[in-house]
Amino acid sequence: MKHFKFKLLLVFLLWNSTVFSAGYADAYFYKAKPWKYEEAADLMREGRDIGLANGQVVIVHQQNIGKGGEKCFFG
Repeated sequence: MKHFKFKLLLVFLLWNSTVFSAGYADAYFYKAKPWKYEEAADLMREGRDIGLANGQVVIVHQQNIGKGGEKCFFG
């Protein structure tokens, strides 16, 4: 009986985690030109602030790693 309750609880938790989870995301990529870097950073910050004001979870990431990966913004 103890194993049955444990398995039932496990199934219930897994079911709830799949039914009630939201997996929606939009991803944006922008490679800034050298003379537009500050403008791109300001626009990404503004977009983040607008999203946060509307109750969204927003992550803005800047990448400067690797060949061709300089000054890339992800949001």
